[in-house]
Amino acid sequence: MNWISFFICIFLTFSQITCSGLFELKLKSFRNDKGVNSLNRCCSEKQSINGLCLGSCKTRFRVCLKQYQAEVDTTSSCTFGSAATIILGDNTFNLTQSSIALKSQLQKDSRINPIRFPFEFTWPGAFTLIVEAYHDSSNDSESRSTTESLISRFSIQGELSVAANWTQYSSKQLTKEIEFEYRVTCESNYYGAGCETLCRERDDNFGHYACTASGQRMCLSGWHGNYCDKPRCSVGCNLEHGHCEKPNECICKAGWKGPNCDECEVYPGCVHGYCVKKWDCICKEGWGGLFCNQDLNFCTNHKPCHNGGTCTNTGQGSYTCKCPPGYTGVDCEVKIKDCTANPCLNNATCLDTIDGYKCECNYGWTGKHCETQTVTCASKPCLFGGICHDSNKGAGCDCPTGYSGKFCETHVQNCSPNPCQNKGECIAVKDHYQCQCAKGFRGLNCEENIDDCHGNPCKNGGTCIDGINQYQCKCVSGYTGENCEKRVDFCLTKPCANGGSCIKVNNGFQCICRNGFTGNDCSQDIDECLSSPCKNGATCINRVNSYECQCIDGFQGVNCDEAVSSQLVHQASTSTYQEAQIGRSENLTFIQIILIAFLSIAVPFVAVCGITVIVCMKRKRKREQEKDDAEARKQNEQNASHITHLHQHHHNSIIAIKRTSNSSNALENSTHHMIKNTWDKSVNNMNMSNSVSMDDGCMLNTNNSMYGAMSNFNDNNNASSAGINTSQLLSSTDGYQSQIVPQQTLQRAKSQKQLNTDPAVVNRASLIMHRQQHPAKEITLDKRISSMLGEASWSGNSAASTSRQMDRCSPPHI
Repeated sequence: MNWISFFICIFLTFSQITCSGLFELKLKSFRNDKGVNSLNRCCSEKQSINGLCLGSCKTRFRVCLKQYQAEVDTTSSCTFGSAATIILGDNTFNLTQSSIALKSQLQKDSRINPIRFPFEFTWPGAFTLIVEAYHDSSNDSESRSTTESLISRFSIQGELSVAANWTQYSSKQLTKEIEFEYRVTCESNYYGAGCETLCRERDDNFGHYACTASGQRMCLSGWHGNYCDKPRCSVGCNLEHGHCEKPNECICKAGWKGPNCDECEVYPGCVHGYCVKKWDCICKEGWGGLFCNQDLNFCTNHKPCHNGGTCTNTGQGSYTCKCPPGYTGVDCEVKIKDCTANPCLNNATCLDTIDGYKCECNYGWTGKHCETQTVTCASKPCLFGGICHDSNKGAGCDCPTGYSGKFCETHVQNCSPNPCQNKGECIAVKDHYQCQCAKGFRGLNCEENIDDCHGNPCKNGGTCIDGINQYQCKCVSGYTGENCEKRVDFCLTKPCANGGSCIKVNNGFQCICRNGFTGNDCSQDIDECLSSPCKNGATCINRVNSYECQCIDGFQGVNCDEAVSSQLVHQASTSTYQEAQIGRSENLTFIQIILIAFLSIAVPFVAVCGITVIVCMKRKRKREQEKDDAEARKQNEQNASHITHLHQHHHNSIIAIKRTSNSSNALENSTHHMIKNTWDKSVNNMNMSNSVSMDDGCMLNTNNSMYGAMSNFNDNNNASSAGINTSQLLSSTDGYQSQIVPQQTLQRAKSQKQLNTDPAVVNRASLIMHRQQHPAKEITLDKRISSMLGEASWSGNSAASTSRQMDRCSPPHI
């Protein structure tokens, strides 16, 4: 095998050296109109008087194939290969239409055309091709000398995939033009995008495969493996116990047999044995020994005992038979005919008869030979209260209800499990049961569904579907109801559109359509333009039950079939809009026109009325506001006159309090009383005795009146020199207040504005008015307050008595 491997390696090595692909270039035509070279000189170096070249160029080609270059370099080497041709023609020639002699020459020399560049590497795809045309000055067409001058040079840079198709190329340079084609193909046994995959078809000892289009090995039928050198055995062949040397065979290994080599062979010489694996000898039942040839079970294999005798193996090839009653002999083959052999068992008495013998059994035994023991009532065999009675065959039992069996040992449960089907109710009886079936079922076990469709209750061709204690009718089209007795009125759904009238017919409806509509449900508008009524190139517009023709200039009429004069063309064009409006209005009904006219008048009228109402309401609200403001100003003036009386007494009480207070903090944070009008427009009457409150401590708040704390003060009540206090002093002023301030009310006016009364003005006015009205009373009150303060001993009031201070609660003094 080593030398085979060596030759394989040598073969693969030489295979890699051979050509893998081929670049081919086929010249088709060349044209040099003036017969000049690349320097624009005549190839023949002869020129006529008018400048034309005399003679022609002897044209040959050089081809260079190299790797891709972004900028073509003509001086670098041709890495993929180069070639040169013989002289193919003069200034202009076409190789596809050459003479027979030239074609035969080209066919003989494969280097001429097409020009081939074999390569031994993976084709890269990108390439650069340079084709140069030269003038050869030698006269030998076969020569490839260097006495030549360049006529023109053509180059290609691009991508080229491996394919059998030729790529066409043509190029023109002023007066020179060339045309050729080229391609890249893989050599035989090479595949892939770059001819890099080698695959040679073979069918020999080294493989059995063909090659796919991509160069992959494809095994022939019956072979598999990497190199398709392994045969496929027959289907089902156990490859663990068999093999094959060619396809579709199965050769078994030693110790195995069968068509699939899955049956083991016993050890040679094994007689009565079998195998699990190869060369086993496992003895069958009744056989023993190394080769399973010794009979260990003569009774099983030969069955020597007759007439139901029982055979017992006693050794290799020996046995004994135990005969049943009435038979005797080695193999129980002799039938006993009299009492000589004493056939009766269990001490039974044997009696000879004409036909043989008879056994009279003792109590508790039965059978022809008294071989069967019976149960008697002495042993009380009956269970669950059964009644026992003896007989020749033994004891018997009469079982109570619900029990059965020879000795009443079986508890009969006729309804457990429930034998009644389909939710039937089981009722147990003495020795059986009864089923009370649910509605819709019947039978012994309620297994039968009552056919509710019996008699076919469905009418008008309806199909009855049976259910459980019910049925359902599947009605044909046009009928409904429980029994399909009602005819369907399809017109109730109003199937007819566009104002069509519905007529009820059998199993359906029929629509009578209005003019201009058609279809089963009148939903299709009839296109009156289908008949092309408009003439002379006019445009037809479909309308409901009508059409409209828009005429071109120069025609008029319903169908634009009337020619008009040139004087009327302008008039017709100016009235186009009015006619269009009239045409649109013709499609409206009278009711729609009335409705449009009514809405065009009613909507502006309603808008004007709404604006008028809003303006009037705003003016009315403004007048009411001005009226309320005037009443508020008038009422505030009245309130101001009443407040002057109150501030006079407020001034006197504050003087007394400041003289008798231990500190000035009692009235430090007080403010003048302010009467405020609320946002409520209702009139609120304020009683001076109940409604005036103290503001920030400047006026004491009591439950009786604004100056209620002075109610106990009068001319006849004198305060104690040792126990007088502020509250007593204030209460003593009430008598005086009641004399000078009458019970009057203050009113709040209807206004949304707030009245802020100036405290200074009000206090000055009240003081002046009071002094003018009651000069004597004020003097008397001041004297009394002074005498009270002089007699009382207040701590820390020296400052209050010596200096009269002004604070925010004190009224101004003149």
